[in-house]
Amino acid sequence: VKVLTGACGGFPHIVGKMCVDKGGEVIGYSPATNMNEHELVYNHPVDGCSHINYSYTKESDINARFLIRSIPLINDADVVISIEGNWGTLFELITGVICGKKIIIWKGFGGVTDDFEKLYKKYSAECHYNYGDSLVIINTNSVDELLCVLKDEL
Repeated sequence: VKVLTGACGGFPHIVGKMCVDKGGEVIGYSPATNMNEHELVYNHPVDGCSHINYSYTKESDINARFLIRSIPLINDADVVISIEGNWGTLFELITGVICGKKIIIWKGFGGVTDDFEKLYKKYSAECHYNYGDSLVIINTNSVDELLCVLKDEL
């Protein structure tokens, strides 16, 4: 099993670091073009990934690069698991829906993840095109319960 992350701080870093520490493979997708830029411009850690894919875009706007890095990240993922998040997470969730990925929402931590179910239900009901997407909602604070749900869903 490979874990793919946005190679940034917060939950992606925590989950990535735990996986790396246990010998797992964590591939981070950075908006930066190299490790120096990743650390100095974006202020992102590197110890939460066993490998980082850097961006090759010529886009100079650092905010646009956050969105650009999300496309290969979601495209390469088998399942999108979302915890908390902000604008980038919302973009990745929408990209996941459009790309037909299974999306697992772990509610209860705040951020866009807690509100995504409402958006998903409203707009998937109004959409005339079936992207082949599916949404699973996990609403527990128990890691053991989460792992049981993940085993059933994956």
